[in-house]
Amino acid sequence: MLRKSFRGKNWENITPATEETKPAGIDLDRAIEIFSGEYAEQGWAERSLKYHQENLSVLKKYLVYVRGIEDIGLVTHQVLKDFKGYLVNRGLKKNTVNGRIRTLRVFFGKLADLGYIPTNPAAGLEEIKKRETPVIVPFTDEQVRQLLAQPDQSTFVGLRDWVIMQVLLDTGVRVDELCSLRLGDIDFRHNTITVVRGKGSKTRNVLFGSATRKALLKYISRTGLNDPEGYLFLNQDGGQLKKRTVQDNISNYAQKAGIKGVRCSPHTFRHTFAKMFLMNGGDPYVLRDLMGHSTMNTVIIYLRLFRPDLEQKYRGKSPVDNLFKR
Repeated sequence: MLRKSFRGKNWENITPATEETKPAGIDLDRAIEIFSGEYAEQGWAERSLKYHQENLSVLKKYLVYVRGIEDIGLVTHQVLKDFKGYLVNRGLKKNTVNGRIRTLRVFFGKLADLGYIPTNPAAGLEEIKKRETPVIVPFTDEQVRQLLAQPDQSTFVGLRDWVIMQVLLDTGVRVDELCSLRLGDIDFRHNTITVVRGKGSKTRNVLFGSATRKALLKYISRTGLNDPEGYLFLNQDGGQLKKRTVQDNISNYAQKAGIKGVRCSPHTFRHTFAKMFLMNGGDPYVLRDLMGHSTMNTVIIYLRLFRPDLEQKYRGKSPVDNLFKR
């Protein structure tokens, strides 16, 4: 199959914006291999090494599937702080979280000592002293409007990113799931998307509304996509869009819009989807299935965090009061 290229695609005489490339370095698998080899040579107990490797496996999944990071050189102190928050949000025990933080210090410290990275990004990463309250800040309605107003829809990149943000908000899919979508995964008859490459290789259906349907059809028409097996969201060379590009572009749009006080990332769209779904009266168990969770743990966190908003939303909706209003 010939790959469609959008580089230099001119809509209304405007050239698409360029996309940043990922800096060179060693990937996560190679970094873990180097770390394991070093400590095996130093005679570490097999049990201790296996413990660190298991913790690093969790880190790798977070970096790849949540943050879209595969190069060890892209891991910053802030990324590791976010990872710590991610562990807390999952409801893990304090000792489990602190054990993984200690692994981070040892792992990145060794890589820095060996010269594979310039500094240790885990230096100064504190262990939790008590049960920490998850910090999840979704976008406000106005912030979403500001983000959607930034992409230049007369360019390929701008139109694609405008549609991407709508799909993220309307479906709650993860960024890696978004980048893996194929044209044939969309069912315009029922306004559903089949996520066949979800976390844990689980398949699920997610829903989208009429506005997102219209945006998707516009994007597909403008790009001329027609291969059901082809990727839905492409880069300018016609290949699969990278998670890192989505993350960087959303961050750039947020900076351009002057949005502050919230982490501007694809995952924040996922949090926002969850809040809006619950605020609109959505069933928590349906939310669990739509988001691809195997348990109710994360949904319960959402319910606790958004409880003040939910109480305000449903204040005055007493069943007895409404009964006697009839």
